Amino acid sequence: MSSFCQLCGNVGFRDGDDGFLYCNRCNSQVDDYIETEIDLEDIFNGEQAIYSSKNARRPSRDEMRQSQLERVPEGVGDYGVIDAGPDNGSTQPADFASTPSNLSYDDFLSEIRSRYVRGFQILIQLQVKALVEKFNVSPLIVGLVGPIWLRLLAITRIVADEWADEAIEESESHIQDEAMDFQPRFKHRTEPHSMFGQRAVMIWHRYLRRTLPLSYSLAISFLVCHLSRELVLPTDIINWVVEGKLPYIAAFIEIEKQLGYPSSACPISASCMFRPTKIISLQQLEASAAYIAQKVGLELPPVNFHGIASRFLLQLSIPVNNILRQACRIYEWSVPPGLFISTNKARLPTRVCVMAILIVTIRILYDINGSGKWEESLSTSSSSCSPKGNVNKPVNSAFENASDDEDFELDIISLLKMLGTKYSKIKDPHACSRDLSSYLKYCKEVIFTGSGPSYEDHDEGNITQEFWGFYQNESLKQPRDEKMCTQAWDLGGNIFTASNNVTRKSNDLESTECNSIGSQDASESAMNQTGGPQTSIEAVRDEAIRQLKLDMDENRFSYIPPRRQMKKMGYVYYSRKKMEGSYEYACHADYYILLRACARVAQIDLRILHLGVMMFERRLKQLEEKMNQFYHVKIPSKNCSSPANEVEQNYMDES
Repeated sequence: MSSFCQLCGNVGFRDGDDGFLYCNRCNSQVDDYIETEIDLEDIFNGEQAIYSSKNARRPSRDEMRQSQLERVPEGVGDYGVIDAGPDNGSTQPADFASTPSNLSYDDFLSEIRSRYVRGFQILIQLQVKALVEKFNVSPLIVGLVGPIWLRLLAITRIVADEWADEAIEESESHIQDEAMDFQPRFKHRTEPHSMFGQRAVMIWHRYLRRTLPLSYSLAISFLVCHLSRELVLPTDIINWVVEGKLPYIAAFIEIEKQLGYPSSACPISASCMFRPTKIISLQQLEASAAYIAQKVGLELPPVNFHGIASRFLLQLSIPVNNILRQACRIYEWSVPPGLFISTNKARLPTRVCVMAILIVTIRILYDINGSGKWEESLSTSSSSCSPKGNVNKPVNSAFENASDDEDFELDIISLLKMLGTKYSKIKDPHACSRDLSSYLKYCKEVIFTGSGPSYEDHDEGNITQEFWGFYQNESLKQPRDEKMCTQAWDLGGNIFTASNNVTRKSNDLESTECNSIGSQDASESAMNQTGGPQTSIEAVRDEAIRQLKLDMDENRFSYIPPRRQMKKMGYVYYSRKKMEGSYEYACHADYYILLRACARVAQIDLRILHLGVMMFERRLKQLEEKMNQFYHVKIPSKNCSSPANEVEQNYMDES
């Protein structure tokens, strides 16, 4: 006797009060267990018998038949493992018990392969359609995706005749035990098995998922956007997938609608075949796209530097015209290899190289080389604040739309203010994590789509609705300030996350009002203790620097004081030092404020972006040294005898 359901594999039965047991999931009748109406009167020599077992009530045959008919689930076909037989349109009478046994070895492998390939193609089509219709991507990608997909399909050789045998041989080679006699389950008796008793359909399915993983659909979508020079980054693809805007996680529902329910030759549901278990990382997406391009024989161009750089500058609200012109010159002169997507997963992403060029350009144009402009701005910004912390509002309006004005230019202090403001405003890009209601809706429509209760239970649905209504009523009663504090805590609204013993500031330290000078309470307490505005400004300045040091320490950066006595003017190169098994980075406050704002826009780790900047600076330095060597090459004088001079002299003599 088996302790699990023969139909769906569930463990757990319940009494039907009719002499039979039924599965908790699919309500199917269990054939292995039948109540025999044995009670205490039948054991222990009848000493504790109260009633005779002969007088036990048993349901009639008609009642048993009616109970079984009522308990047959309506959506039993939704589980993807039950099928009445092949739908070939035949109206001839046939023996229903002999239909599955007529399926041959080739029928199973061809159906598994055909269903997976067709479903994968539908997945790519859904993604391309969403990119064109929802995200305004050029329709040119529709013509590019077809040849790439067909070439990849041919290279994987899953359409070859010997792919099924190779998959089974590979599976058997991983098993070291000797072959032994096995008895296949009654449910799978008509399916082919390996010599170790493994189901061939599951071996083929795992082989297809490994040879042509579902993540390749995202890589193909990103690859065609890259070839058509669209401003679609790997971060965009992953963000759209996480939010459910790009079909990937819940695409198996639409795939099942187009393919239909699986037949007996493919006893695998669409949710099992086309539902991904995880979302690949950003670097894996770039590496997979480069791998596919390499396999199909494509020569990839570099990323669209002009478009991506313009997008980053607009997100930073920095004047685009002047900075972009100089950045394009540096790009055309250096052409770093980091702008080409690579199959190496350990290499830095391409967006790091783009942002590194912009950082170097901004540092050169605004002379961000540790001169202490941010520390100086603390005093000037503090003096512009009233004793109660009020600020002159037109300060921010001067550069609020600086990126839209081509002729607008910023000084370094205004630039640092703007970068601090943008750093505090850029939050979590996922809209599904803003509040609990959005997150629950996201889980229902994306994560747990297609799933429901194991059987129809009205009480469960009513309880769920009652709890949901209770939550909505309580959220409306929640005070506004408490709700805002909760959201700010969840999303990390404070840009400087201090340790537990540090009080969180209500205002961002890089806000435009006081330019990272602390909150109003800190200013008033400092003035009350010292009794003078000058001492208050110094206290607020020290507090801002202390908070900046805490933020730098969390990212394993060390604070370098401003350069007071500059012995040598020029570009400052930062380095890293290995301490206690990890690298420590040291930089000035001006550079750190620029670096962290750019890192948040590019959605990259702060240290990885700093490493990319150092690598690009090293490349520029090497190019400059080589150019200086060529410039200082001495040209032979006219009096110096050389083969070229001799040839020229002979030619003049002959003429």
